[in-house]
Amino acid sequence: MIVKKALLETEKENIIKFLNQMDMIWDEDIIQSFYIEHNNEVIATGSRSNKVIKGLAVKKEWQSYNLISLIIDEIAKSFQEDNIYQYYAVTHLDNKLIFESLGFKEIIKNDAIIFMEKGLSSVTETLNNLKSKLEKDLQVELTKLNIGSVVINANPVTNGHVELIKYASKKHDLLLVFLVEENKSFFTYKERMSLLYLATHMISNVKILPSTDYLVSSATFPNYFLKNDVSLHEYQALIDTLVFKKYFIPIFNINKRYLGSEVKPYMVSYNNALVKAMGNIIEIVERFSINGVMISSSHVRENIQNNEVDEALKYIPKEAQTLFKNIVRSKIDGKDDIRQ
Repeated sequence: MIVKKALLETEKENIIKFLNQMDMIWDEDIIQSFYIEHNNEVIATGSRSNKVIKGLAVKKEWQSYNLISLIIDEIAKSFQEDNIYQYYAVTHLDNKLIFESLGFKEIIKNDAIIFMEKGLSSVTETLNNLKSKLEKDLQVELTKLNIGSVVINANPVTNGHVELIKYASKKHDLLLVFLVEENKSFFTYKERMSLLYLATHMISNVKILPSTDYLVSSATFPNYFLKNDVSLHEYQALIDTLVFKKYFIPIFNINKRYLGSEVKPYMVSYNNALVKAMGNIIEIVERFSINGVMISSSHVRENIQNNEVDEALKYIPKEAQTLFKNIVRSKIDGKDDIRQ
């Protein structure tokens, strides 16, 4: 069987049609797709985003022909061509043995899908290295501290984020703020990190850490960025939650994780998955509001999109406002897509 790379729009359309027949969807962050056909019909396909294998499907009558392995081999070559040597897969549990035979290792699984990785490092190595650097900086072992955590995208940071962080920091020796590292937001990771640091550096027991590829990323939680129908990605949301429970909590000695209340369905679903998986480790804090208006990063981005930068500033911590204005000016001049 010959594995073909989808180059034409008609090829993409045929793959999407095939995925729909298999009760699967086409993720909008896909950058390359491969397929196998028989009698001019797609019988197997697989795709990749930046670092993630996704959209693997084989027609039922062809599932004993090892077509998935052929597809994965081509995707792996694609990663290597782009100098990517650490990559991931969220796939159906039935594919576990196939991926293991190709050198992938399990990170986490539930009753339907499995999150796996292959590369130069591993989830435990990555997080333990991050922990060691943190302990060296603090000059204390994390096991000796009462530690809380917050995970945010801060796109951009708002007074609501700061209030949540202040609230949580008062309850712990150390509060770890994991900032979403994925660069799929209007504000880049570097910009979000700079704004967040300016807004929180005066809180002495707060440390900002990158979320890594293992937390709220397109590998573990594509719904966070794609915002499709929640039901289509509820298992991915649970995978992200289980990764936090299995790895982040014990490695960083986390006793509590704080969430801001949500209203958007895809984030309500995520919060519910966290509570279901971790119970009393989670505390949901009522979102901060000004004059009855709930503060959210999306509201700030809407202000920017409407060229209401002064209105947006009402929701930005004063320590970060100058940098915020400079970043926004450059983005408006460059006509960046503010909707992300």
